[in-house]
Amino acid sequence: MAWIGCYEVRAKPGSELHASGMYGAFVNVVVDCESEAEFREKASEALMEDRYQLLDVEDVMFIDLADTDTPKDELDLLNSQLTDGNKVAYGTFQAYPKDGLDA
Repeated sequence: MAWIGCYEVRAKPGSELHASGMYGAFVNVVVDCESEAEFREKASEALMEDRYQLLDVEDVMFIDLADTDTPKDELDLLNSQLTDGNKVAYGTFQAYPKDGLDA
């Protein structure tokens, strides 16, 4: 069982995103868990541990990792991260610079 949601995060010092000079990002997060409440708790803990400030989460839903409607590249990436013993997997960080906020 897994749940997915799209988080908006702000880079904090010590995060990979901050080190690359980016201000924030949107990222899909998948958690191997039983409920939406557990998803929100585990995803938030993982992101904060990785030095991100949580701004928002949207589109939280149950995901069937065997579902063929999920984009294959993203599914393969997330599936491989979860099968390596991890309970939380990140998709690609869609990062933006601070000055990109006014564009």
